[in-house]
Amino acid sequence: TAHELQPTSADISAAYARFLEEELQDIGGASRVYEEAISFLPSHIHLLHNFAEMLRGQGADPERPQQLYREVLRACPAFSASSIGLSCLLLRSCRFDEALEVLHDALLLKPTSVALLNRQGLVL
Repeated sequence: TAHELQPTSADISAAYARFLEEELQDIGGASRVYEEAISFLPSHIHLLHNFAEMLRGQGADPERPQQLYREVLRACPAFSASSIGLSCLLLRSCRFDEALEVLHDALLLKPTSVALLNRQGLVL
């Protein structure tokens, strides 16, 4: 039998936030949707990661996206996209040693990840 796709409230919130961000350029609205969804689902790693990515892309104050990336990595240390995003923020702040440490920790879990190895090479 075919499985029916049933989107969760997190999926719907993430899709709506991305629509607000990408199609309407309503960063404030997208941020409110993400914050509300995270208040109900504080450990949903995709919501946390996507919100961090949006904030990083906007060049926002790095504190909130760093917090979001770190929450993802606490819940799922092998989520390498958040390791890469966090390392980018740290590099932007000239925190090279911390960026390398984040990538080193991620590479311990995924030693053959081309994305992680590439990012590490850019930092070095």
